[in-house]
Amino acid sequence: MSSGHYKFDLFLRYHRAQARWARQLAERLDREDFKVWFDRWMLQPGDDRRLELQLAIEQCRWIGVVASPEFVANPWPRDELYSGFSHAPPRQNQRLLTLLHTPAELPRPLAEAPLLDFSGSEEDPVLFEYRARELMHFLDPSFPTPGDLQRFRLQYHRREEPPEDEEVRGFQAFLRAIQLAILRIATGEMPSATPEEGARKIAILQFLQRLFQWNSADIQFDRAEEWRKRGNLTEALAAYDRALNMDPNFALAWSRRGDVLVQLARYREAVDSYNGSLSINPYDEETRLRLALILGRLGQYKAAVVNYDKVLESNPEDALAWHNRGIRLMQLKRPKLALNSLNKALRYNPQQPRTWLARGIVLRRLRRPSSAAASFARVLKLNPRSGRVWRYQGNALFHCQRLRSAIECYKRSLRLRRRDPITLHNLGVALLRLGQYRLARKA
Repeated sequence: MSSGHYKFDLFLRYHRAQARWARQLAERLDREDFKVWFDRWMLQPGDDRRLELQLAIEQCRWIGVVASPEFVANPWPRDELYSGFSHAPPRQNQRLLTLLHTPAELPRPLAEAPLLDFSGSEEDPVLFEYRARELMHFLDPSFPTPGDLQRFRLQYHRREEPPEDEEVRGFQAFLRAIQLAILRIATGEMPSATPEEGARKIAILQFLQRLFQWNSADIQFDRAEEWRKRGNLTEALAAYDRALNMDPNFALAWSRRGDVLVQLARYREAVDSYNGSLSINPYDEETRLRLALILGRLGQYKAAVVNYDKVLESNPEDALAWHNRGIRLMQLKRPKLALNSLNKALRYNPQQPRTWLARGIVLRRLRRPSSAAASFARVLKLNPRSGRVWRYQGNALFHCQRLRSAIECYKRSLRLRRRDPITLHNLGVALLRLGQYRLARKA
C-alpha cells in the first residue's frame, strides 16, 4: 500500500494510565490538520474492538505507541496490535513509531523503531509543545522544525500578544490604576480618616473596576460579532478571547466562541467553550443543544443524551431535542428508549418526515415491520420523492409477507434511483419468492 492510500497519518495506541495525555497529543495534532486515529473518537459502542483496531492499523501511515512501564507490563494493549509486536507482520513493524511517555525497558520492535522522547512533557507544557512539533515534522517534513529546545523556550515565553488598539490599552491602564489605588488604601499608604471610610473607598473603587472591566469585555464582544458577520472567523475568535480575558464570566462570549470554533471545524475546543458558557449559565438551552449536537458528532452519545435530558427538564415540548435524543439512543443500541423519545418528538411536531423515518428504522430493528411500514408511509406522504424511503417501505412490507406491495415499492424506488444495487437485489428476492424466476434473474 502506497503512502497516498493511507487514510490516517497516525494510529495512536496507549495504556489507559496515559489516556489523558494521549488525548491531549491527539487534539494537538488534530489542530494542525493531521489525521489521527484515536480510539475515543473512532470506536462506537458495540464495535468489535479487536477487528476495528486491526482494520485501523492497515489504514494508518504510522503506528504510534505511547510507551510507558504500564504499557510494557500489561499484555492487553500490546496484544491488540496483531496479538503482540514480536509476531506482527513485518510491514507493521516498519511503520512502528515509539512515543516515549515514561522511560521503560522496551520490547524489541519498539526499541528498534524510530523514537521521540516525550519524557517529562506531561508536567512541562513548553516541552510538550516542542516534542509535538517534532512529531509533526516527522510525520510531514514540510512542517517547520522547532529547532533548538532552549531557544524555543525563550521564544515561547516571549511570544507576542496580538496588537491592541489605543482604546483597549487605555482601558487596561485605567484598570491598573484602580487596582493600585485599592492596594494603597488597603496597605495604609493612602491613609483614610477612619477604617470605615477606607472600606467605603475600596468598595467604590472595586465597583468602578468591575463596571469598567465589563465595559471593556463588552466592546471586545461587539467587535467579535462584527468580525463574525464579515466572515473573518480568525479575528472574531481573537476578539472573543480578549473579551474573556477581561471578563471570564461572560457566558455569551463563551457560547459564541464555541460557535466560531465549530465553523472552523475545531469541534473538541468548541465543546470546552460551550461547557465554559454552561458552567456560568446552565439554563441556556440553545448553547446546551449546540453542545449536545457536537458531542453526538464526536461519537460521545451518552454525554449528548445527558445534555438533551437537561434541555427537556426545562422545556419538555422541544421536539428537536426529543428527536436528536432518540437518534443518539438508537446509536447507543437502546431502541426501546429511542422509540419512546421519537414518539415524544412526533407528539409536538407530527409533520417532521425525518422523525417518522427514524421511528420506522427503530421499529424495524425492534422487528415490528407492520408498524415500521406505517411510519415509512407517513414519511412518503410528506415526501414522496425519496427513493431510499420507498426501498425501506418495500423492505418492511416484504417482512410482512406483502410481497406484491413490496415489489411496487421497489419499483417506485428504482424510478427515483435507477441503478441502486440494493433495491435491485431486494426486488429480485421478492420476485423469486413469488416464483417469477425470469424477472428475478433480470433484477
